[in-house]
Formats: sequence, structure tokens, C-alpha cells
Amino acid sequence: MGRTGGLQAQALSEVEKRARRKGGSLIWIVTTLSLLIAVFLIVAFYPWLFVTIHAGERGVMWSRWTGTDLHSVYLEGTQFVWPWNELTVYDIRYRTIPQTLTLLTDDGLPIKVSMMVRCRPADRMLARLHDEVGPDYAKTVVLPEVATALRQIVAEHSMEELYKSKFGEIRAAMLEDARIEAGKRYVILDSVMFTDIELPATVSAAIQHKLQEEQGFEEMKYVNQTAELEAQRKLIEAKGIEEQQQHINNTLTDRILQFKSIEAAKALAESPNAKIVVMGGGHNGTPIILNSGDSAASPRK
Repeated sequence: MGRTGGLQAQALSEVEKRARRKGGSLIWIVTTLSLLIAVFLIVAFYPWLFVTIHAGERGVMWSRWTGTDLHSVYLEGTQFVWPWNELTVYDIRYRTIPQTLTLLTDDGLPIKVSMMVRCRPADRMLARLHDEVGPDYAKTVVLPEVATALRQIVAEHSMEELYKSKFGEIRAAMLEDARIEAGKRYVILDSVMFTDIELPATVSAAIQHKLQEEQGFEEMKYVNQTAELEAQRKLIEAKGIEEQQQHINNTLTDRILQFKSIEAAKALAESPNAKIVVMGGGHNGTPIILNSGDSAASPRK
């Protein structure tokens, strides 16, 4: 009996060992399969589980259970997102948007204005922007506000007033109003630049004609001013000559003239050229000097 019981116990232990081996192998297989499935799921659902926020971007989280997270703005980097949530990425750098509008002035004339609008979202209020406006904030807020402000201001002025102001004051007033309204929707409006202003054909022709007349008037004004200055110059010159002649007539006497003529005759006589001096040949006894020429020979002794 004892020997039979020992054999049975040994047989039971062998069975237990084999069962343990099978159980360990099964656990290893299950663990390996679980890891492979987890890796597959992570790779397959990576775009939905991880979102990369690049430079110049911010993110806003929307939860299926609690809605938009109004208190958090996600910064640059890779962010984990549960599959039932959604992370929206915004570019917070300045962007330039073209816009063309046809406006009516106070006198009913149309003006076509082309412009470039530069704006960006307010990054600290990005969650509010996402909740109240959405990613398409430029078309929803910025462009309509700019168009509304510009239409209101242009409608208050006539075509002549707009032309005289050269649209500088109009642009400044429009930009101020549009900035206030866009700021209420969490958007920063940086500037609005007019690239082209197209006036009606009749107005353009009238403006060109007026400019030509003004240019001709300025040219005629310049010619008249030049002629007037020249006349003043000649008058001053004539007065100077008159005063000079009067001074000479008052101070010039016969003795002075005779003295000057004698000095001139002496200077000519001392020159190397051959001359003939006739003493007392002129009026009041002034000497007359005759040049005999280079060919005249001097007398020999």
C-alpha cells in the first residue's frame, strides 16, 4: 500500500508540474498578445491620441462631457488627447487677408477700395474665441467689422471731401472703430492698408482736369514771379548805374581828366612798343598817343 501511494503522489506532482508549465506559457502568450494589441492601437490611433502644437500655435480643448475648457490654453509641444475629446490648434501669428469693397459716398457715387487687413487672435482669450466665434474668426469677425466701419464713415462724406482728405483720415477713423469691435470678439486688428482706390470715370476725369489746371496756374505763377524778379533786378541795376554816373559827373573835373591822361601817356611811353605822342593835341591840351606799329624803325645816330 505504501509503495502504491507514493507512486500516485509522484504521478500527481508530475501532472501539476505539466499544468503549471502550460499555465505559464498561456500567461506569456496572453501578455505578449496584449502588448502587441496595445502597440497596434497606439500606432493606429496616434493622430487621435497625440496632437502636436507647433511654433506660433496654441490649442483649445473641447471635452465631450464638459465642453470647452475656458480656463486653459495649451502651449507648444505634443499633447495627449483622449479619443472622445478634441484639441483645436490656432495659429496666433499675424496673418494678412485681402478684401475688396464697393462703397457709396454721401452724394451717391460708388468707390471701389482694395485693402489688406492684418490681424491675429488674442492668445490669452483663445478659449473664449473658440467658444464664441470659432476658427474662422477672420471671415466671421474681422472682415465684416472692417467693412461696416468703412461703409459708415465713407457714407458720411462726399466725393470731394474724400478726395481732399486723401483717405488718410478716413482710414484712421475706420481702423479705430474696427479695432474696438474686433477686440470685443477677442481678435487683435493690427492695421488696414489701402492698396487701390478706384473712382468713377467721370470723377477721375474731373480730378485730372483740375490737376492740369492747377499745374498750369502754378507754372504761370512761376513765370510771373520770375519776370517780376528780373524787372526788379534791372531796375536796381539801372538805379546803380544812374547813381554811379551822377557821382562821376559830380566829382570829375578837367584837371583830373588832364592828370589821368598824362599818367596814361607816361605808362604807354614806357612800354617797349614804338609810339608817337602828340603833346597838346587833344582837348584841353591832353596828349595824343599814336602807335607807329611794330615795323617802324627807330632813327639812327
